[in-house]
Amino acid sequence: MRYPSGQRLAKLQPTAILYRDPATWFKSAVLDVGSADGAHEEAGVLNAYGVVGRLKQVGPESSQLQMLSDPDCRFSARLPRSGLQCAVAGDGRHGAVLQYLGGH
Repeated sequence: MRYPSGQRLAKLQPTAILYRDPATWFKSAVLDVGSADGAHEEAGVLNAYGVVGRLKQVGPESSQLQMLSDPDCRFSARLPRSGLQCAVAGDGRHGAVLQYLGGH
């Protein structure tokens, strides 16, 4: 499938959490996927419920996940019913907020 910008859907890569620091529980984690598996920085990370975050740093065997609940993590999104574009950012606790709503 091709998109207007020439991008393609990424291949999904199963992964597991290797480590989570209690001090940054809702901000980051280390995953067992790296560049040797085809992972790259800024790649989105999903679970069964939706977006979890993105890969902030990628090493050969593991990666640093920046969770969506981190206030420094932002994604663009489109609301399905209205088609409006918005920015989704972490709330610093364990959720996310819509920061901006724009027109079509």
